[in-house]
Amino acid sequence: MPRLGSLRPYVILVLLLTAGFAATSVVGFLTSRQSIREGILLKELPLTADTVYSEIQKDLIRPVFVSSMMATDTFLRNWVIQGEKDTPRIVEYLADIQKRFGAVTAFFVSDQTHRYYFPGGVLKTVRRDEPRDVWFWRVKGMTEPYETNVDLDMAHSDNLTIFINYKVLDFDGNFLGVAGVGLTVATVKDFVRNYEARYDRRVLFTNNQGRITLSADAAHPVGSDLAPAFPWSRVNKNLSGAVTSIDYKVGQVQYLASVRYLPELRWFLVVEKDEGPALEGIQSILWLNLGLCVAVALLVVVIFWFAAGGYQRRLERMAWTDPLTGLDNRQALESSLRALLHQSKKTGEALVVGMIDADHFKAVNDNFGHGVGDEALKDLARLLKSGIREGDWAARWGGEEFIVVLRHCGLEDGLVRFQALLQHVDQGPWTRAEAAVTVSIGVAGHRGDSVESLIGRADVALYRAKHSGRHRVEVNTD
Repeated sequence: MPRLGSLRPYVILVLLLTAGFAATSVVGFLTSRQSIREGILLKELPLTADTVYSEIQKDLIRPVFVSSMMATDTFLRNWVIQGEKDTPRIVEYLADIQKRFGAVTAFFVSDQTHRYYFPGGVLKTVRRDEPRDVWFWRVKGMTEPYETNVDLDMAHSDNLTIFINYKVLDFDGNFLGVAGVGLTVATVKDFVRNYEARYDRRVLFTNNQGRITLSADAAHPVGSDLAPAFPWSRVNKNLSGAVTSIDYKVGQVQYLASVRYLPELRWFLVVEKDEGPALEGIQSILWLNLGLCVAVALLVVVIFWFAAGGYQRRLERMAWTDPLTGLDNRQALESSLRALLHQSKKTGEALVVGMIDADHFKAVNDNFGHGVGDEALKDLARLLKSGIREGDWAARWGGEEFIVVLRHCGLEDGLVRFQALLQHVDQGPWTRAEAAVTVSIGVAGHRGDSVESLIGRADVALYRAKHSGRHRVEVNTD
């Protein structure tokens, strides 16, 4: 396998590619998130607000129109102007309004007698010093024709009720009293829950200070602030009905909201949504993309690891292997032998080195050509390698010279083995018998030498073998 240092450029490249893929995924996620948020803020929520507004016109604003009709009804005004003489008639009128329009109550409070009329008769007489009756004098002093007010309904066990309090004026514009209808808050909350279930949004109503006037959510009771973090200052309060798109955060939850003014109710409609569920899909895609980036990066690392390892092994073979014979070359031998001698000094392992030279090899080249000479060297290398044990090794030293290293072997045993190797070479087989060669071998045993010293002593023994007639084994015991 390749060393880490050799893989460093590839690892850096993989990291850069991974960072690039990850950055692309993140940028894509951010772009998609922004697009989704803008779609929700600028299209989805305003469209929902418009749809809810249409529903409100049917469910909630209708009482405003009913109250307006009552305030301008000729019968009611004439009945008051004529002195409120026939109480059963006004009671019957209010009962008919209640039944015909499905209101929880219908009422009229006279400014002349301060009587509170409802379908059951006269409920009470309102008084300025009664806290529950201050609404009457508030409406009397208003410049606007009506108000929407959430209050307790005495006629129905103090149920919380939404009242439409409409000023009744005579034909000259003088104040006669207040008429209107009411819906229980529980009924209206059912409307709101229906909106929320159908559109999967939270629907709230507030006044122009951001105080909640109606909500089906127990976490947002009437009278509480919409949310401490809600940017109410950014809401368009010019009462034009323009939609304001807002985003704000509560804790770890990001909300998107659409706010619009409802002139009929004089409330603000707030339609909001937690952006989390809308982004779950692209968040899953982001994590999937990042996971794929990591997986691809790991795959690339593995591919590069093995590819670089194979490439490095080929380079090492080229650098450490003799191209003709396939044996280790001189550089590889010196490196391996140096490490082996260092280990031998620690362990006391015995080893023997033999330097081998082909006899009269120049004559082979001269008589048969260098091509046949190369084949003869290949055959010699094959015979040397096949004539030694597993764990021993042979290398080409240069030209027609070879070195064989015998491990775990003393000098006497080494001499016997090299003599056997000499006979093994003689027996062949050779690719071209006419080019068969004999060898001379010089042997030296390790005794704390350096690589140069050990091979030098083997070379001296080889010199003796050459001058003693060749085709023999000589041992250097010096």
